[in-house]
Amino acid sequence: MFWLHIPFLAAGWLTRKVVETVIKRSLKKTKGKGRGKGRDKKKTDVAERVKDAAVVAGKTTADALAKRPGVQASLDSLKMRVTTGRGEKHEIIDEVYKNADDIIALLNSKGVHTKKLAVDGVPGSGKSTLARALAEKLNFTLETLDYIDLNKPQDFSKEKAIYEHHRLLRTQDIDDFDAIIYIDEPPELSQKKCLHRKRGGIDIDIFDYEKLKKIGEEAFNIATGKIYKIKNSYIKLKIKPKAGFRAYENIRDKVKKKGFETEGLCKEELLFASAYGKAAKGLMAYVRLDAYNEEILEGLSAGVLRFLMA
Repeated sequence: MFWLHIPFLAAGWLTRKVVETVIKRSLKKTKGKGRGKGRDKKKTDVAERVKDAAVVAGKTTADALAKRPGVQASLDSLKMRVTTGRGEKHEIIDEVYKNADDIIALLNSKGVHTKKLAVDGVPGSGKSTLARALAEKLNFTLETLDYIDLNKPQDFSKEKAIYEHHRLLRTQDIDDFDAIIYIDEPPELSQKKCLHRKRGGIDIDIFDYEKLKKIGEEAFNIATGKIYKIKNSYIKLKIKPKAGFRAYENIRDKVKKKGFETEGLCKEELLFASAYGKAAKGLMAYVRLDAYNEEILEGLSAGVLRFLMA
């Protein structure tokens, strides 16, 4: 989602437009009744002051946002993409390969003929890295779903594939997978890793990680099946039972028992209803709309002050 990586630009532009609009409207209410060249010159001077104040507001907001660690990381990612062609610090360390080996060994020990796996976890938890390691070990295709509309049912008919995304388990029919893998990592650790890798660093500002984690964990737990834990990691795994994971049916029944109407609700909406008492879905359900209030207010104040002092 490219728009998620440049909100600081939008915030700066918005601050600039707000200051410009507010000052112009204020002037309309108080404009004098003078005529002639004097009045025209005064209007020109005021217009220049408004533009100047708006520019100051936008620049101040952008500068304040650029000091945020998450924004700095995302800007570094953009620079890396331009200079190296890659937008992140990425490497698969031995520990991840070890986890992949342990997962494969567990599946083999349970007689699972693996064709498709799902990997989930909050941004920064290492799901992409683990999925890539599994794909290498199994000689499977890695299917990253970052730019797919997960509000709609997706086709997972492709075999010998590892699918990964932080909303995969909560939005899709997971009975297509032989096993589901969830990285149950503490949110604060995932946020630190986001900053380190650079790509998606801004996620730590924009997303409510606690909410992402709570819904993701519930999506994993609600699926039928025994939980297997990979030693010395945060990785959990469930193998599909003969009757399937029954994730949708399980969460629907759970929500019904709480007295909610479930007709027409998708799985993600049911998970929200269970966790927070109100249905919600989509990426925006996790976005913190007040993430940059302080920086925007700083820009607005600077713009108004500049106009008054000019």
